[in-house]
Parts: sequence; structure tokens; C-alpha cells
Amino acid sequence: MVELVGGDLLRLRSTLEKLSIAVGPRATIGEEAVAEHVASTREHAVWELQDAISAKQPLAAVRVFRRLVDEGGEAPALVGALVAHVRRLLLAREAQGTPNPALLGMPAFRVDKLVAAARRFTPARLRAAIDELANIDVASKTGETEPVAALEEWLTAFCATQSLVTTQHVGRSRTPLS
Repeated sequence: MVELVGGDLLRLRSTLEKLSIAVGPRATIGEEAVAEHVASTREHAVWELQDAISAKQPLAAVRVFRRLVDEGGEAPALVGALVAHVRRLLLAREAQGTPNPALLGMPAFRVDKLVAAARRFTPARLRAAIDELANIDVASKTGETEPVAALEEWLTAFCATQSLVTTQHVGRSRTPLS
């Protein structure tokens, strides 16, 4: 259980309490119960990460990302989850009307939230994000970068809110992509 939850005693205690409720009174908490209930907690954390990204909240995104890493999340799997989410944002951004939940690979009750979040990004920014994540994936697999640090940096940059107009020189301004 420590491998899945991490060494934080408060989180371990909370997880044990949840497990004791799930298995019932006086029942033994076995490996099956831990695998079933703790894994669902990790899935919930991935949803939290995606929500923080969608809301452009870099501190929350990095905090949840760190928790996933501390709980044993591997960089390739986390890159995959991030790419999948950005891909869903892109599909929702470019869809005519409400996209099909099956096409997005997500529950129907989350689609409206995704569509609203997709409006915070331009299609160009979302495509660039997929390319950036692919580059991080290759660089981490070839040993060119430390994946956790690279993903934290990506999360911070991707979630950063930008003002509508940024000043380059006195009298000149430009509008950013996102």
C-alpha cells in the first residue's frame, strides 16, 4: 500500500479508513481490496490533474502531478494521460456541437466541462502541446531529460494564464496564441 499511496502517514491513515469502510467491519484488508480501492483513488487524482490543467491552474496541476509521482505514477503513463487529455481538449475545441463522449473516451457527465475548458485554448496551442509532450516522452526515454522535472515545467507553462495583450516594446503589442 505504501508503494501506491506514498509514505505520508496522514494519507496512509486516510486510505486505511477508506479501505476498512469498503471491505466492511471486522474484515481483513487484503491485496485485492488495496488494488481495487487505491487504484481508483489514483484514477481520481488523474481526473483532478486534468481539471487543474483545464482550469489553467499551474500550482494545483503541479501539486496533483507530484502526488501521482509520489504514489508511484510512472512518467510514460503520465505523459500518456496528459496527451490523451490535450487530445480530448483539441477534439472538443474543434467539434461542431457537442462531441460524442465515446469519441472522447470519457463519461458523458464530463463532456460539458471539457467543452467549456477547451475554449480556454486555441487549437494551435493544443496541437503545440501534443508535440511538446511527444518531445518530452522521447527525451525522457532516451535519457536526454529528467521526465518529472520536464513534465512539471510543461505543466507550469501550459497552464500559465496570459494576459490578452503582452507588451514587447513601447507602442507595440501582440496577442499570444493561448
